[in-house]
Amino acid sequence: MKKVAKIAGITLAVALIIFILLILTPFLFREKFAQLVKQTANKAITTELNFSEMDLSFLRHFPHFTVTLKDFSLISSVPFQTDTLIGAREISFGVNLLSLVRGPVEITRLYINQGKILIQYNENGTSSFEIYHTSSDTTEKADTASSGNAAIKIGHIDLIRTDFTYSDPSIP
Repeated sequence: MKKVAKIAGITLAVALIIFILLILTPFLFREKFAQLVKQTANKAITTELNFSEMDLSFLRHFPHFTVTLKDFSLISSVPFQTDTLIGAREISFGVNLLSLVRGPVEITRLYINQGKILIQYNENGTSSFEIYHTSSDTTEKADTASSGNAAIKIGHIDLIRTDFTYSDPSIP
């Protein structure tokens, strides 16, 4: 009986330590993750991405690791650079926990809270959401599975109190 109690106590202690580490990890690495997100985004897009604060959580949208950007704004592409493509009080990305260990990181969920999304086209057919850098070997990179550090496979999108506007002058 003492042996069972000892094993149960050790198991409970290990589980408690793991739980505490899961809660503390976001607080310990918040600034490093915020810098990494801004650097990665600025390398990948041609417009400006801004946010005031970043939160990391294992519990917010469990079982997904959640990255939340507060006061988020993403500027539209040329010729709409005076407009905001996406603006939100907060935008959260759900990341597959297993992909954090195995890689590449998979963003599988998107949550936009109190936001505004503005999709526009002009008379020439140019859209406001063409924000990624393009290169001559884009299709070649897209065909290889190991070409990037992150994969976007969004299977779930929540728009919470979010306005969505679509404007296309070619549609009467």
